[in-house]
Amino acid sequence: LNNFDSAGRSVVTLFGMLVVNNWNVTLYAYVLALGSYWPSLYFIAFYVVAVMISMNVLIAFLLEAYTVQSAKHMGRSAQLARKYEYRILMQGLQHNSNTPEWHDDDDDDDDDDDECESS
Repeated sequence: LNNFDSAGRSVVTLFGMLVVNNWNVTLYAYVLALGSYWPSLYFIAFYVVAVMISMNVLIAFLLEAYTVQSAKHMGRSAQLARKYEYRILMQGLQHNSNTPEWHDDDDDDDDDDDECESS
C-alpha cells in the first residue's frame, strides 16, 4: 500500500506520511529497497514543506480567525458594558435633578461636629 507505483497509491503514501508520525519508517524502507540515500532527501523535503510549513500556516490561520472572533466578542461585551454604565449614570443624573437640593439651616449640627472633633 505504501508505494509510488500509481498516482493514487502515491497520494495515499504521502497522506500517510503527512498524518502519521512514522514517516521515518517509510523513509528507511525506501532507502533499504533502493540502496541509495536519495529518497532521504525527498522524504525530508516533503516532511519539512508539508508538515512543518503547511500545517503551521494552517494553524496560524485558525488561531488568527479565533483571535479576531474573540476580539469582536470582547469588543461587543465592552461596548454593552459602556452602554449600561452610561444608562446608569444618566438615570442617576436624572434622579438627582428631580430631587430638591438639601439646605440645612440649623446650627445645632455644627455644634455636634465641634464636639466630635474635640474628643
